[in-house]
Amino acid sequence: MRYRMSRDSQIMFAAQSLVDQWLHSVKRQPFRRAVDSEEIRIWDGHAGYEGERRTFRQMTETIRLGQGHARSNPGPLLKIAAKLHEPIPG
Repeated sequence: MRYRMSRDSQIMFAAQSLVDQWLHSVKRQPFRRAVDSEEIRIWDGHAGYEGERRTFRQMTETIRLGQGHARSNPGPLLKIAAKLHEPIPG
Protein backbone atom coordinates (compact mmCIF):
# COMPACT_ATOMS: atom_id res chain seq x y z
CA MET A 1 0.00 0.00 0.00
CA ARG A 2 1.32 3.42 -0.92
CA TYR A 3 0.89 6.41 1.33
CA ARG A 4 0.62 9.98 0.16
CA MET A 5 3.04 12.28 1.85
CA SER A 6 1.41 15.39 3.26
CA ARG A 7 2.32 18.73 1.74
CA ASP A 8 3.96 19.71 5.04
CA SER A 9 6.16 16.62 4.94
CA GLN A 10 7.12 17.28 1.33
CA ILE A 11 8.19 20.81 2.20
CA MET A 12 10.08 19.59 5.29
CA PHE A 13 12.03 16.94 3.38
CA ALA A 14 12.73 19.33 0.48
CA ALA A 15 14.14 21.83 3.00
CA GLN A 16 16.26 19.13 4.65
CA SER A 17 17.55 17.96 1.29
CA LEU A 18 18.53 21.50 0.27
CA VAL A 19 20.41 22.15 3.52
CA ASP A 20 22.20 18.78 3.31
CA GLN A 21 23.26 19.49 -0.28
CA TRP A 22 24.36 23.00 0.61
CA LEU A 23 26.42 21.83 3.60
CA HIS A 24 28.20 19.13 1.58
CA SER A 25 28.79 21.25 -1.52
CA VAL A 26 32.40 21.83 -2.51
CA LYS A 27 31.61 25.16 -4.19
CA ARG A 28 29.10 26.51 -1.70
CA GLN A 29 27.11 29.53 -2.80
CA PRO A 30 25.55 31.88 -0.22
CA PHE A 31 22.74 30.13 1.62
CA ARG A 32 20.09 32.71 0.71
CA ARG A 33 20.90 32.30 -2.99
CA ALA A 34 20.65 28.50 -2.68
CA VAL A 35 17.24 28.80 -1.00
CA ASP A 36 16.00 31.27 -3.62
CA SER A 37 17.17 29.01 -6.48
CA GLU A 38 15.49 25.94 -5.00
CA GLU A 39 12.30 27.86 -4.28
CA ILE A 40 12.16 28.99 -7.91
CA ARG A 41 12.85 25.44 -9.09
CA ILE A 42 10.01 24.00 -7.01
CA TRP A 43 7.34 26.69 -7.35
CA ASP A 44 8.17 28.52 -10.59
CA GLY A 45 4.99 29.10 -12.55
CA HIS A 46 2.72 28.18 -9.65
CA ALA A 47 0.79 31.12 -8.27
CA GLY A 48 -0.88 31.11 -4.86
CA TYR A 49 1.75 29.16 -2.91
CA GLU A 50 3.16 32.02 -0.84
CA GLY A 51 2.41 30.19 2.42
CA GLU A 52 4.32 27.12 1.29
CA ARG A 53 7.21 29.26 0.07
CA ARG A 54 7.38 31.11 3.40
CA THR A 55 7.27 27.80 5.27
CA PHE A 56 10.06 26.40 3.08
CA ARG A 57 12.26 29.43 3.75
CA GLN A 58 11.65 29.25 7.52
CA MET A 59 12.31 25.51 7.61
CA THR A 60 15.58 25.78 5.68
CA GLU A 61 16.83 28.48 8.05
CA THR A 62 15.79 26.46 11.12
CA ILE A 63 17.57 23.36 9.80
CA ARG A 64 20.68 25.33 8.84
CA LEU A 65 20.92 26.74 12.36
CA GLY A 66 20.70 23.22 13.81
CA GLN A 67 17.37 23.78 15.51
CA GLY A 68 15.48 21.03 13.68
CA HIS A 69 15.93 18.05 11.39
CA ALA A 70 13.37 16.33 9.16
CA ARG A 71 14.13 12.87 10.56
CA SER A 72 15.74 13.20 13.98
CA ASN A 73 14.10 16.37 15.35
CA PRO A 74 10.99 17.30 13.35
CA GLY A 75 9.19 19.09 16.22
CA PRO A 76 10.36 22.64 15.44
CA LEU A 77 9.69 22.09 11.75
CA LEU A 78 6.17 20.82 12.41
CA LYS A 79 5.49 23.96 14.46
CA ILE A 80 6.52 26.05 11.45
CA ALA A 81 4.25 23.95 9.21
CA ALA A 82 1.35 24.43 11.64
CA LYS A 83 1.69 28.21 11.18
CA LEU A 84 0.96 27.64 7.49
CA HIS A 85 -2.56 26.56 8.41
CA GLU A 86 -3.24 29.53 10.67
CA PRO A 87 -4.99 32.52 9.12
CA ILE A 88 -2.64 35.40 8.31
CA PRO A 89 -3.58 38.44 10.43
CA GLY A 90 -4.49 41.60 8.63
